[in-house]
Amino acid sequence: MAVYLTIPGVTDSEELVSYDLRQTNVVDITLHSGPTGVWLFDAAAQGTYVPLMVLTVEGMGIVALDDVVVSSGYVSSGATELMTFSLNANAIRSV
Repeated sequence: MAVYLTIPGVTDSEELVSYDLRQTNVVDITLHSGPTGVWLFDAAAQGTYVPLMVLTVEGMGIVALDDVVVSSGYVSSGATELMTFSLNANAIRSV
């Protein structure tokens, strides 16, 4: 099942390797390294407030994350460089 991340003004459809609703209003996402990951690292470092992020889950629907702060991020080392981020949302809703 494919999952895509949309951040208005940043990316329209970034394919995720995985996502996990870890706690209430906290989502962990993993993606391949690239411009979106760099943007998310910068957002985490600067405490950037993001009004809306959207996860599109094929076959399941759309999940909107409102008022998001990227709380952490790290890069895994290995054959494929993956970037993982924790997103803290004020609200998470199915659309």
